Amino acid sequence: MVTISRTPYSQENQDFSNKGHLCAQRTLYPLIFPNSQLQFVPLPEDQVRILDGDMGTDRHVLVKVQTLREAFSVLVQERFRQTRFADFQDVTITEWNHNSNKPGELYKIKAEMFLYGYYDPLKDKFIDAIAFSVFNLKVKLSQGIIGHVSGVNPRSNQSFLGFQFKDLEKQHIAVWRMAA
Repeated sequence: MVTISRTPYSQENQDFSNKGHLCAQRTLYPLIFPNSQLQFVPLPEDQVRILDGDMGTDRHVLVKVQTLREAFSVLVQERFRQTRFADFQDVTITEWNHNSNKPGELYKIKAEMFLYGYYDPLKDKFIDAIAFSVFNLKVKLSQGIIGHVSGVNPRSNQSFLGFQFKDLEKQHIAVWRMAA
């Protein structure tokens, strides 16, 4: 019997994420960081597995604010979902991989910001998105202030925590929300 130790790879999901990232780069990031020059720094090829798989970091963005001398660095985790899930208005973060009996991204994530959105690849646009502070989420979670649901993704056999967009906003965890 073969044991799967991580989320099964899907080229279709990878293509969806890549298209979503390019759209986010053009449309969402400039709204999150207005009046700034943005540079998207490619993750070093030899470090992608460690940064993404072990540290929950998908993107490195340099943000140059006109009034500051240098650009500052922001590490971002991205997750884009199909628009058919938009009614959920929630963010899911993996908590435990039951196949490998190892921690999920909740315990590993080093990204400062999490960008989560519902992306339509046919129209190449987001219908809703939210960016939130990973640190603030962890603090509110430890304080028992942010509500969440728990579940298991049957495809990957990973448990997850689900957080409602409205709760992320109410608890000041969200740093940006797409205008309706």
